[in-house]
Amino acid sequence: MPNASGLSYCSDVEKPSKSVYRQTAADFIIVELDLAITFCQIALSTDNPVSANRNTENATFALRAALSAEKRLDIRLRDKRIIDQKRFRAESLLVELARRATWIAD
Repeated sequence: MPNASGLSYCSDVEKPSKSVYRQTAADFIIVELDLAITFCQIALSTDNPVSANRNTENATFALRAALSAEKRLDIRLRDKRIIDQKRFRAESLLVELARRATWIAD
């Protein structure tokens, strides 16, 4: 039977447990970091400066999304280690791309 809002089905849905929420949050951050790494690898593999710039920007956006989410979420130590490794990899690749862009511009 519908309630006042007409959304009776929502009252039957259980809230996810804190551990499920934390794992989902960590998974989101890890996927965003993987995406940043992938965009960096694509940017490094192309000779097309337009494609390299676009993929570098996309990598930066993905990294920022991951870092923003990480600041606001409670992450388990195990996941934090994975996130730190992936963040370091993404940041290192972005530094490499910046060096490459400087080298190409010279």
